[in-house]
Amino acid sequence: MSTDTFTNTMDILAPLTGLSLDQLTALKNKAQETFGTGIKSQLANLKRIVVAFNEPEVKSYFDAPDIDTLAASGPYADWVNTTILPKAQIIVGEFLVNNTIPSLGSSDLVGLGYFLCAFSAAQVKQISATAFSTAAQNIGTLQCPTDTMVALKDKAKEAFGDPSTWTEDTLQELGTITSALTASEISTLPNNVMSYLTPKSVSLIPGGILNQLSLDQLRNLGTENYAAVSSEQRSKMDASKLQALDENSGTRATQSTSNSAIINNLSLSLCLSLVLLAVLH
Repeated sequence: MSTDTFTNTMDILAPLTGLSLDQLTALKNKAQETFGTGIKSQLANLKRIVVAFNEPEVKSYFDAPDIDTLAASGPYADWVNTTILPKAQIIVGEFLVNNTIPSLGSSDLVGLGYFLCAFSAAQVKQISATAFSTAAQNIGTLQCPTDTMVALKDKAKEAFGDPSTWTEDTLQELGTITSALTASEISTLPNNVMSYLTPKSVSLIPGGILNQLSLDQLRNLGTENYAAVSSEQRSKMDASKLQALDENSGTRATQSTSNSAIINNLSLSLCLSLVLLAVLH
């Protein structure tokens, strides 16, 4: 690929999520060839390609970056990969040179995207609860390392109160963050809000934690969340809990619908028979 071709197709190639790390590295090399020392001004345009930078390159290019630069590559989950996360942590450290954590607003938290997963638990603790509550719907789409998820869950409790008081809207906003609830915390969720846990969140809850839900909580998970439970999660659950969980499968509703259809058909047949008898006589 020529440098001209790269320049003309960068907007198409940069955000592609299906490219392998080797392919991203090849594009990174072409970007360096194309822009030379001016590559720093192109970081936002490179989007996902920047995950291919090695640590020395990250330190050189991300010199106190602004939120717009981070927001361009923040949406990509590559940053939580164990081999790439250290580079995300370097970038976050550079960003925080000119930005204190307590001063970060909700737009900053949204812009950080997966870079928020590079925050330590101590750093998450410094986030403003007000800013967090406003940005929760976006943060709730992330799937961060366990320690960060637990810290985000604790921040959610600070922002939204005890889990026992969380509403349907709260669970929808918090999304994956609810997967970090402890057994004692998740057991306090009201039965009527259980179906508002997101399927992604349910898929991330350890089977041992799911097993701590009450029978009524499990019965109220809903069909979408039921479908999100993996065989590995099920293997950690007791028979009685599995039976309660399986009540969300829709089998009963399907059987009930079938029975109703049969009854309706029989009633129709009976009515037609009576009409024919009346006509014949």
